Amino acid sequence: MKRCNWKSLLAGVCVILAASCSKSKNKQEANLGQNFRNGEVIVRADNIQAVLDESPDLKAEPVWVELNMYSVAGKSIAGKEREFAESLMSKGLATSAEPNFIVSIAKDQELKDRTTDPMWLDLWGLSNIGQDAPKGTEGKEGADIGILKAWEKTKGSDEVLVAVMDTGIDYLHPDLKDNIYINKYEFAGQANKKDDDPEADKICIDAEKKRCYADDIFGWNFVSYNETELYMGVPGKPDPMDGNGHGTHVAGTIGALANNGIGVAGINQKVKMIALKVLSDEGSGDSADIIRAIRYAALKKVDVVNASFGGGGESQNFLAALEQAEKAGVLFVAAAGNESDDADQTDHFPASYDVEGVLSVAATDNRDMLAEFSNYGYQKVDLAAPGVNIISTYPRQLAANEGTPDNPYRVFSGTSMATPHVVGAAALVLADRKDLRKNPKALKKLLMESSDWKPQLAGRVRSGGRLNVARALANEVVNFMEDKKWTEIEYKWSSPSLPESHLDILKTIKQDGVKAIQAHIASNLMDSIDLSAVYDGALRLVSFIPGDLVSMPHRNKDYWTPVVYGDSITLRFANSLVSVTKVKEKRVVTEPEISEMDGDVSCFPTGNQDPSGQDLFECTVMDEPSDPFGNNRSEGFTVDKIRVLK
Repeated sequence: MKRCNWKSLLAGVCVILAASCSKSKNKQEANLGQNFRNGEVIVRADNIQAVLDESPDLKAEPVWVELNMYSVAGKSIAGKEREFAESLMSKGLATSAEPNFIVSIAKDQELKDRTTDPMWLDLWGLSNIGQDAPKGTEGKEGADIGILKAWEKTKGSDEVLVAVMDTGIDYLHPDLKDNIYINKYEFAGQANKKDDDPEADKICIDAEKKRCYADDIFGWNFVSYNETELYMGVPGKPDPMDGNGHGTHVAGTIGALANNGIGVAGINQKVKMIALKVLSDEGSGDSADIIRAIRYAALKKVDVVNASFGGGGESQNFLAALEQAEKAGVLFVAAAGNESDDADQTDHFPASYDVEGVLSVAATDNRDMLAEFSNYGYQKVDLAAPGVNIISTYPRQLAANEGTPDNPYRVFSGTSMATPHVVGAAALVLADRKDLRKNPKALKKLLMESSDWKPQLAGRVRSGGRLNVARALANEVVNFMEDKKWTEIEYKWSSPSLPESHLDILKTIKQDGVKAIQAHIASNLMDSIDLSAVYDGALRLVSFIPGDLVSMPHRNKDYWTPVVYGDSITLRFANSLVSVTKVKEKRVVTEPEISEMDGDVSCFPTGNQDPSGQDLFECTVMDEPSDPFGNNRSEGFTVDKIRVLK
């Protein structure tokens, strides 16, 4: 097989070639590769029967009955999920229809440490005196959330209800059990397959209240994929025990018991955590089950949700669920993701949903540096929190299986670990500030504006800072955007437009005697291979400027650069050298013939076969590229004003 030209714009096609030139995958594997459930769509429809009439094998299960949202499944739509959804929309049978996207815990960052002792000094995220983190480097004093000072004001309250939406919780773990939510009505019934809740507290999936959550003592296991039977008419089952470890680890950061002589301490010494198992023991789940869990949390009057997962595509149904949860007073805290991506350019759901009640969290290490794996984004990621080498609780059974029954604690890293720091802080604040209960927007605003501003986080997260719960409890708000000392000044500067040669220009704007400065970008239009960025006075990178303010008006209708401390801000414009590569020839060939083609080749399968049964590929052969020249399609950016803090 000829090599792929990885520098070409057809690199993505080359990736397909590398996979497709082996034996073809079966249809189910190919569909799972699309990141949604095989033969299933989520539909919002006023008349669900009209949807089911489209094929005799279709069945529907409620997802959010008040929103007329259903999961529709059947073999007849397997492999044709998107086409079926589009058909429903075109026929006017649904207000929204989309595949049931698969989500999962973050990959590659949950690293297990089987030998670390559970000690208070290992909890650098809570109190950092410069100690080494487990498996980490020497810390930096003060690079923590300020828990000791926070505990002087409150240690939590069992009136605050937090939902851990994850792989479940080991609710019998000795370091967690006293802070686990218990449904006293169902606990008295001891799994009798009846909903023992009083009428006012019943949560049901149908309008007639005939299919309700029975025996939900500690929460609910919403994972319904491949489940052949309903539990008393409801998808899933009552037991949310954690067989993975991820959810129990999250729970420990939020509310592991303190001063009990064992293990670790959580942010809240008193809290109630309800286990909403939405991810399997293998760490994956889907949007239908998660939406059911969001509805359950809203009806259960949960205060804060921990969502340390991500994946799938943008979902209008998931968005609707989050909007309903916000109306119910739920703060939904989501992990920003572990791909080292700029979330302003590459969405990571659910953290990227544009809902005020959603708070997106990046991860920092024990020296207050953004974790190398963490996603970031000046507009789409709200706050940073400790997330590298975090020790917390781990399921007892898994610890025993791994040969460490006396040490049910592990060290994980990820934005999954940063998220419960924020959730725990939110719960601690709610224990002290009852005026913020059921006001997720105000709670989110307080957590962001009371963060410790860090120059290395400016331009990486909206708040520019790392979580500080002590400052949040003290209501120490630093809101530069609303400070009356800010002064706007007209300032005109434009980068070169449509350059025909290679350029790399630095423009420094200096205002003597000011404490901080920002620039307003009036317009910016450039190719993705070009660069526009913001630096501070010491030429340290602060952020990149979005490349097309026109195509993202919902994000950039009034784009100010991040706050740069000091009297100078430097703007950079650089265009790349480009070259033109023309198509030499195109042809359809069988797999063995690919190796006989000369030049840089990109191929993809046609889905057809020749008369002998061999797979056919359409291949493009490229000429040698032309000599590099300046990118003359970049219009660059324009500054029309600045503002300064004196």
